[in-house]
Amino acid sequence: EKMTLYFHGHFTSRATPRFAWITYNQNALFRRYALGNLRELTREVSKDPAMLLYLNGAQNVAAHPNENYARELMELFTLGVDAYSERDVRESARAWTGWQVNRRDGTADFEASLHDNGQKTFLGRTGNFTGDDIVNIIFEQPQCARFFAAGLLNWFVYNDPEPELVERVAGLLRSHDFELAPVVATVLRSNVFYSERAYRALVKSPVEFVIGTYKTLGLSSVDADTVPALVQMGQHLFYPPSVAGWPGGQNWITSGTMIARQNFLTQLLGSQTLQNSSWLRGLPLSASAAAHEISQRILQGDAAPATLAQLNGYLAGAGTAALAALSTENYDQRIRGAANLAMASPAYQLS
Repeated sequence: EKMTLYFHGHFTSRATPRFAWITYNQNALFRRYALGNLRELTREVSKDPAMLLYLNGAQNVAAHPNENYARELMELFTLGVDAYSERDVRESARAWTGWQVNRRDGTADFEASLHDNGQKTFLGRTGNFTGDDIVNIIFEQPQCARFFAAGLLNWFVYNDPEPELVERVAGLLRSHDFELAPVVATVLRSNVFYSERAYRALVKSPVEFVIGTYKTLGLSSVDADTVPALVQMGQHLFYPPSVAGWPGGQNWITSGTMIARQNFLTQLLGSQTLQNSSWLRGLPLSASAAAHEISQRILQGDAAPATLAQLNGYLAGAGTAALAALSTENYDQRIRGAANLAMASPAYQLS
C-alpha cells in the first residue's frame, strides 16, 4: 500500500467526474505493480486511460503531435530535468501517437491510422519507434536508475540522500532489471534504513498520519469523516495539486494543516469508534506507568522529556482525582486525552 501511494503521487493523474472509475482502475494498476517491474509499470501507465486524458495523450495524433506526456514522462517520471533535449520531446511525442480513449466506456485503444510510422531519433537512437520502444530506451539510460533510486530513498529513508547512496541503489535496480521487490527489500534491511539519520527523518503524509493513527488505536475501518480530514490536511486522494504530485516533506506541516491534524485527533479520540477498543483497556492505574505505556504504544518509547512530563501531569489529574480513583467513564476520557497529547506531539508527525 505504501508503494501504491508512492506511485499515485509519482505517475500523477486526476479524477474526472465523467470517468471517475478510470482513476480507480489506475490505482489498481499501481497496486498490481507495487513491487513489480518498474519498466513494465511505466509502459502500462503510459497507455492508461487516466494518464491519456490527464496529459493529453489521447489528443496526440500523427497530424498534430501533443508533446505534453512526452515531456513529463522524462522530466517528472523517469529522468529529471536536463537529461533530454527538446528534440527528444518531439520525437518521443511522435512515437506515442495513436492512443485514444473510448468515450463510452473509458478504455484505451490504439488507432494505427493515427500513429506516426516514420523514423525517429530519440536519445541518440534511431528507428521506427513506438511508445514501448521509448520506455525501453529511457530505461537504458544510467540517469533513469538514479532518478528512481533517489525517489525510493526519499520515500523510505530520508530526504536528499547522498550521491554515493543513490548510486548504490541505482546499481541494485539495474542488476535486478528494475524489479522492485528485491530492491525495496534490500533498502528496508540495510544499515542506512536503521541509521540514526533515518530515524524519524520523514514527515508523515496525511494518509500515513491518518491510517497510522487508526492502526495504532487498533481500528480496522475508517469512518466517513476521513476523506474531508485528509483534504484539510493537504492530501486529497485522486486529486493531486499538479502533475508533479504533492510536494511532501516539510510542506505537509503548516499552521493550517497542524490544526487539521489536531481536529482529526480530537474528533476520532472523542468518538464512539473507540468505545469497544482494547487499546483503552489494560493500562496501569499509576499515572507515571500509564504515561510510559502510552509513550511506548504511540511513540515507541521515544517521547521527549517534556512530552512525557506533560502526559504524566495530565494523567495524574493536576489537582483533580488521581487516575486510580476515577470512574470507568472518566478513566476512559483521561486515557483518550493522554493519547491525544501524545499524537499531537512533534515526534508523532514523523516516521
